[in-house]
Amino acid sequence: MEGTIVGFTPVDYKKQDGTLVEGVNIYITYENIEVIGLKTKEIFISARFPVFRKLKPYLEDDCEKLLDMPVDFAYDSEEKGGRTFSRLVTFKLLEDRLTSPALPDKK
Repeated sequence: MEGTIVGFTPVDYKKQDGTLVEGVNIYITYENIEVIGLKTKEIFISARFPVFRKLKPYLEDDCEKLLDMPVDFAYDSEEKGGRTFSRLVTFKLLEDRLTSPALPDKK
């Protein structure tokens, strides 16, 4: 499904077992048939995932450019023991769909 990035939070901490957790939480708004208006999804993208390399320049250089970026994302859900587990299977920045500022009319 497609959505728009409206915020993000860098993640960098150590678990109790000493494992380093690095990545970014991204907040996306998207249309959903169950909601009047927009729904929001928080997605954690680990620094270990290849897609993080595409996000990293935005996080390091100009994080404001990441805001309002259109994205395509999808989840795979699985039922286990009465609980639902979801994992991110697709996350793609749609940089080519960014709206460019309108050019002034020539008179």
